[in-house]
Amino acid sequence: MRLLGNRLLRRAGALDGELTADDKERLLAFLKSYGSLGSDYTYTGTEHRGYSVDPSAAGTPGVQLGDVPSLSEVFASNVGRYFSFEFGYEQAMLMFQPVGGMDAIPMAFAKAIGPDKILTGAAVTDVRNTSDGVEVTYTRNGGTKVVKADYCIATLAPWIFGRGGQGPGRHASGAPLRRGLRRLDRAGGMRAGVRACAKAPADGPAT
Repeated sequence: MRLLGNRLLRRAGALDGELTADDKERLLAFLKSYGSLGSDYTYTGTEHRGYSVDPSAAGTPGVQLGDVPSLSEVFASNVGRYFSFEFGYEQAMLMFQPVGGMDAIPMAFAKAIGPDKILTGAAVTDVRNTSDGVEVTYTRNGGTKVVKADYCIATLAPWIFGRGGQGPGRHASGAPLRRGLRRLDRAGGMRAGVRACAKAPADGPAT
């Protein structure tokens, strides 16, 4: 909605009498960035709208939603009822992030574990149990390799690990587990930052 609204505001021209030439240039730069508008100030769709096929592991970039709805269709969806929720003081989207960005967290883990023990750019294609442990098959630089170990800790999201019976966990040990992984799919969800303040009551200590 904000993307189409920015395009409409760009065309309106109602602010011409209130803005200086510099103000107009700054406003246009803001609308173009905030509204993901193209060089001609039109909106043709971005990943912000969502995906018809969600992005997944390596080699699955996802499929973005199709044609952009008209502004009338957006208004008809009543999206405005929820549009301002995230602007509330207690609902800020970005509360904090590590110094250096979110990548700083896995980088710190890698440093602690030892970079020589981590293999990057390897897409796991199969994980299966053996009589004395586990085998993990992966592809890297065009080749396929298999590593064996006593056990495997899979930290992939379950819906990626299963992927409808086609993911790397399709040969997981135990029929109930395999059936469960086949049924899993990505669902909508949210993360919430919670802040709690304890105040001391007038007649006693804080709890």
